[in-house]
Amino acid sequence: MKEVTTVKFKPLSQKEIDVIHRRGKITPEEKVIEWEKLGLCAPGDMMGRAAWRCHKFKNCHECLTDYANTFDEWEPFKFVVSEHLKNLITTSTTAKNQNLDDINDDNMHRTLTLNRRNKK
Repeated sequence: MKEVTTVKFKPLSQKEIDVIHRRGKITPEEKVIEWEKLGLCAPGDMMGRAAWRCHKFKNCHECLTDYANTFDEWEPFKFVVSEHLKNLITTSTTAKNQNLDDINDDNMHRTLTLNRRNKK
C-alpha cells in the first residue's frame, strides 16, 4: 500500500534562486517541471530503488519532487543535434524532395500523355 506523503520543495529565497540561475543552473522545482514535460521517472539503481519509489509516493510528481530535493540546484537539459543526426535529416529531406520531384515529373508525364490521347 502506498504511503500517504506530501512532499514539498525546499524553500529557496528569491536571492538563492537568482544565484542558481546566474550559474546557469535550475532549481529543484524547475527540474521537476523539466522531467515531467519529458515524461521521465526518477532513476533507480541495482537494488530496485525505482520500484520502491513507486510504492512509497502517491504519485509521480511527489516522487520526482523528493528526488529533486536531493540537490539545491540542477543542470538543465541541453539537447544538441549531433552531426550524424544532422546528416540523416539532411539526407532524408533531400531524398524526400527528390522523390516529390520524381512524383511530380511522373504526374506531369501522365497528364501530358492523357492530354495527347484525348486530342486524337
